[in-house]
Amino acid sequence: MVEKTVFSGFPKEGSCLLRGSDKISSEVNLRVPVPPKCKFSTSFGKTDFIESSIKWQNGCRFPGAYSDQTLNAKVVHVGEASKSELIRKPKRYLDILLPENDPISLDTLEALDAGDSFYFLFRNPQTEVNIILDRLDIDSDSANKELWFHPSNIASDLPNSPTSLSEALPFIPNPCSANYLLSFCLDIRRSPSRPLLRALAECTDDPKEQRRLLELCSVQGGSEFTEFIRTAGISLADLLLAFPNCRPPLARLAELVPRLLPRAYTVCNYKSQWPNRLKFVYSLLETHPAENGLHFSRFGICSGWLNQLQIGDTVNVVLKEPSKFRLPPFSALLHKVDDIVELPLIMVGPGTGVAPFIAFLEKIKAELKSKGVKGHRVKRILLYGSSNLEKEFLFRDEINSFVDDGIVTDLILCESRPAAGEQNNASFKPKYVYDGLKSIGREMAEWMISDSLLFACGDVKAMSKGLWACLADILKEHQGYSPAEAMDVLKCLRQEERLIEDVWS
Repeated sequence: MVEKTVFSGFPKEGSCLLRGSDKISSEVNLRVPVPPKCKFSTSFGKTDFIESSIKWQNGCRFPGAYSDQTLNAKVVHVGEASKSELIRKPKRYLDILLPENDPISLDTLEALDAGDSFYFLFRNPQTEVNIILDRLDIDSDSANKELWFHPSNIASDLPNSPTSLSEALPFIPNPCSANYLLSFCLDIRRSPSRPLLRALAECTDDPKEQRRLLELCSVQGGSEFTEFIRTAGISLADLLLAFPNCRPPLARLAELVPRLLPRAYTVCNYKSQWPNRLKFVYSLLETHPAENGLHFSRFGICSGWLNQLQIGDTVNVVLKEPSKFRLPPFSALLHKVDDIVELPLIMVGPGTGVAPFIAFLEKIKAELKSKGVKGHRVKRILLYGSSNLEKEFLFRDEINSFVDDGIVTDLILCESRPAAGEQNNASFKPKYVYDGLKSIGREMAEWMISDSLLFACGDVKAMSKGLWACLADILKEHQGYSPAEAMDVLKCLRQEERLIEDVWS
């Protein structure tokens, strides 16, 4: 039932996921949280659960959704965006087609604007689901039988205790199945929390396992919890493989593992050109087994699912509620110019962060065409960064076309790992987008105190902090501001929505 994993084992010496430091191992008074009360129990029925009989996650709306109605879209294109397997985070294109003449689709497209995103409703990898089912001694036949939740006797004695699953966990159908619960309802890739570890300590009959789980959720074990659980990215499947005698009831997992939430991806085209077709780009980062406790290779929980899609597949999507990352922003009235054709723009988009700017520029192109205006009237600067532009240049043709048409007046390409020999030739480029900004520092300083809009988007964890430090340095060097004054200017720009960021990790 379980696919073979490749894991070399834990280190033989020193602390690790399975073994605490000498200090915590000798601690006789561990301060651990009280184990969470179990509010539900489960039982298996004799009838197979029919997945198609219910809506995704019981039809329960999730935070950030524009609507509680999902759209069934068809995959019409998948493609590689990176030319080399040597790219650490290769990119892929994905196009989907929304149904035509559908009321929900028409309403969604009416609300959609450049910069918006869609949530993709996905399932957990079956391999990981199977690992958990195996650790819980649930065979393949039982895994697909109806699974019923019942309030426990303990729950009836607790104040304000929910009387039904629909009240406590409305996103879990009752009945469902063990397979459905782990595939569609619970975020089994999320690193286990301290309350979950505390509950799992009660679910093993091995004294060593119980002790170690208690250490990891204790006050004294805070640093080891961070190092061996959170930072290591341990999943529920990893943990159950590491502690083979731990067999928690499904009800405990349902109560303590977070809800599986859809992931949002930005649309990188504008509806004027492609009314029903939505284009996306995403990154793939593969993590391999390691001594820290990762038992199997994995991609991101949603990107790995996206990577398996093929032309003709159906996907469920929901428009995300609009954010500030739109053109123009919702606060356009605060600006002296609210016509997007007249707005000076600086767009900073390393990697997949360039996606919304393709939609921005397509929208500007459509507006210019409708007004009969040429593209060179205002400055529109695009900074795009890649590790190697020869191996990976997202939307190369589209960006070059925007430059040729005058939609983009200045294109600054940044390259962190160019091919050998390119560093010394005339085509040498700034290394990072921050270097690109500093290369036009004087102009940037003037634009920041004028009416320009600065958008920054990227999948770099420290991007926001680095961007602010870069912009502050520019203001200090070219406007003579003190560090405090420079930060005040940037805070004002953000408050006025003239500096707008969309950064994720």
